[in-house]
Amino acid sequence: MYPALVTLSLILVFGSSAFMSISGLLSIFSNNAIIIICMGLGMEIGKVLSISHLYRSRQSNNLLVKTGYIFIVFVLTLLTSFEVMGFLSQCHQKSVQDIHVVQSKIDALNQEESALKNQIDIVDQTLNGLPEGHVSRRINERKNLGYAEKQNRLLEIIKQKSNLETQLISGNDNSNPVSAIAKILKIDDSIIISVFIPFLVLILEPLSIGLTIAANAAWMSHKKSNLHNNAFPKKQDRTEGLQKLQKEFDLPVSKIAEITGRKKLKTCEGWINGTIPTPPRALAEIQAWVEKKFVKPEG
Repeated sequence: MYPALVTLSLILVFGSSAFMSISGLLSIFSNNAIIIICMGLGMEIGKVLSISHLYRSRQSNNLLVKTGYIFIVFVLTLLTSFEVMGFLSQCHQKSVQDIHVVQSKIDALNQEESALKNQIDIVDQTLNGLPEGHVSRRINERKNLGYAEKQNRLLEIIKQKSNLETQLISGNDNSNPVSAIAKILKIDDSIIISVFIPFLVLILEPLSIGLTIAANAAWMSHKKSNLHNNAFPKKQDRTEGLQKLQKEFDLPVSKIAEITGRKKLKTCEGWINGTIPTPPRALAEIQAWVEKKFVKPEG
């Protein structure tokens, strides 16, 4: 179960890293997508295979070969890290794009509001210079200069800004946990993101290498365990083997108990009778004792 879980974790980490890496390459070289995909897959799979080969043949390879493989893995890891960092940065920019659009609209409305206020102030200053008795002239001048329209437009701008600011606040509240941390620490979001993305990349690639080594070690250990278990006879064969040794060398139950370190004679009797399965270790200990005691070395 453990080797399968390690392999599954490796596939998930390696798959996500490979996808981001290939997507980064495609965003740069988009004219020949098929070739870029094949090259990216070959590089990523080759990286995993190089790490696996380096681990499996670590004792047989000389220093020059090991250095070559380590250099190849280092370069591939560095390339993947840059591509993953670019992919994550691009994803973040797309996620905050709507917020930037809303902020741009608010900035445009602020500029329009400032311009209208300046125009209204100029009209007011000009009309204030007329004598007090020229009321009708003031009204006509305001009408000709579009004074009422400018004021109505200012009211519309205030309403639009209120709606956009509401959207901006809602978008910031639901943006991401990093933005929430930035608010708590009273730091700009871009600073937190600029630290978070490289930190994530620094963890992702070493984790992929570590899981590759762990998967190889787990499957190699699992294979050795299976070979070790298969080296022992089956339950019936072990019982027959013990009965054969007991008859051939006239081993009493007490002697079998002494050899195997068992305190209960009934357990050894069960092995001989076949009512209790004979442990592989017990049979191996009896065989070793018999070979040492009765079998003379050649020569």
